[in-house]
This record gives sequence, C-alpha cells and structure tokens, in this order.
Amino acid sequence: GGWLIVDEAFVDCTPEFSVAPDVQNGGLLVLRSFGKFFGLAGLRLGFLLGPAEVSAPLVERMGPWGVSTPALCIAAKAYDDTAWIAETRKSLREQMERLRDRVTPLLGKEVGLTPLFMLLECADARAAAALMADHGIFVRTFPNMRNYLRLGLPGEPWAWERLETALTEWEHKNEC
Repeated sequence: GGWLIVDEAFVDCTPEFSVAPDVQNGGLLVLRSFGKFFGLAGLRLGFLLGPAEVSAPLVERMGPWGVSTPALCIAAKAYDDTAWIAETRKSLREQMERLRDRVTPLLGKEVGLTPLFMLLECADARAAAALMADHGIFVRTFPNMRNYLRLGLPGEPWAWERLETALTEWEHKNEC
C-alpha cells in the first residue's frame, strides 16, 4: 500500500539504470532533474513520473506558474537533441575513464563511480582535499567517513590542467 520514491537526478547520464518504465506497474514515483546532465542547474527544473492520482494533486498545489514557459521550451529543445545527448554520454564515459586512470593510482581505491564523479577511499583524504583546494579544485570530504573523497569530473580543458598540476604535486610529495 505504500510508495517507493526513486531519485533519478543523474540518470540521464546512464538511462539503462532508470526504473521509469516500471512506474506503470504502480507503487513507484520517479523524480528527475533536468539541469544535472544538461549543465543548466540554474534553470531549476525537475519533474515527477507517476500516476495521475499522485501527480494531479501536486499540479494543483503548484498553481499555473510552477514552471516557466522559457524553462519548458529550453528543456524540450534539449531533450529533442538526441545527437548531442548521445555524444555527451559517450564523452562523459571517456572523460571519467581518463580521470579514473590518472587519479586512482595516486589517491586511492575507487569505491564508487558515476559518469560525473567518483568516490575514493584515500589514506589521507584531508591532505588530498587541502592540496586540491590550494589549486582551486574543491572536492567533497565526509565528516563520518574520514578516508573518503569525492572528486567531480573536470568540465573544461583548463580544469583538467589544474587537476594535472595538483596530481603531479601530490605525486612528488608522496614519493618514497
């Protein structure tokens, strides 16, 4: 009699993992975010996949201006660009492979991976994060998991160069 709510904010990167087709079986609601994959987080657009019995009351509560017409137009155009979507998925996989190949030998064991970021178990995560910050690279550390570090995929060539500089410095500081 309950509902399973699944957050698929990042599923546009890996649609094969989506449970959205199962919404029709009942008991499932899927939340999606437009901006993560398309790089338009400022658009603040998300949506719910679910049966009318759940979505209709939500639409009523939002009122007529829940989502702006420009945001809807931008999203529709973006989702229609299937060539860009396919190329971006391919590019993200290649870039993550590049990041993984460079980072894991230096910083630690990969324990989680998505097309946009990776989670590492790192013996000195705080020191690695501090060194990255010195180079303008901000990574996520976790208060309750002191040996873990989350590193996002650099978005631009200059960001890759900055990361390479930081990793080279880390490598030199940690040579035996």
